[in-house]
Amino acid sequence: MRASSAEYQFKEMGYKLAGVEKSSSSIIQYWYNDRRRSCVAATINDGKVRFVVETKNQNCYDRMNGSSDRHDNRYNDRSNNRNDRVNNLDDIKGMLDWKAYNALDRMGYDRQHNFHDDGRDYTVWYNSRLKKCIKTWESGGYIKGVAGSNECNNVNHVKGWDRYKAYRELENMGYREQRGFRDDGRDYKVWYNYRARKCIKTWESNGKIAGVAGSNRCD
Repeated sequence: MRASSAEYQFKEMGYKLAGVEKSSSSIIQYWYNDRRRSCVAATINDGKVRFVVETKNQNCYDRMNGSSDRHDNRYNDRSNNRNDRVNNLDDIKGMLDWKAYNALDRMGYDRQHNFHDDGRDYTVWYNSRLKKCIKTWESGGYIKGVAGSNECNNVNHVKGWDRYKAYRELENMGYREQRGFRDDGRDYKVWYNYRARKCIKTWESNGKIAGVAGSNRCD
């Protein structure tokens, strides 16, 4: 696909260009989607996109730190007054969402997944050192709240996802594929999360995840 066509598709999907890296042989564009909390890297060579991969959100956040189009007047007053000092979780309230996510990353929190409940979109985070799970929510590009959560090990949100995207999400959450098996005409994959000590199985239909459930086949 030509780079110009890919750029159009990224924008149609809600992605914004976070930054660009250039080398002697290729160009890497980093695209970030606020709603999905997703960062992707597109490698371009000879004017064509050779491949696109999901990457850590930090790669987009770092490049947005130096991007002038993320520093317009509606952001500057609040972010400058706060001076980006974060001593505890309450300090991220009112911050720009991407700056807050950067701060959470520095505090040791890893993004787990997003979910929607009661008209609000949440992002779930886990700190493995503190063994603490939290959720954040935002509005208009600013963090509106942060609270404890029990959603860190919930994987139901991947239902309906493209299978490869869902598998990457499970791996990002700490799950590792154990085996596959077939039962009652359905093919399953078994996953185990060593941190959470949780075993699950997934099955698919037409290239999408059709279901997720607990499993006893990890032993």
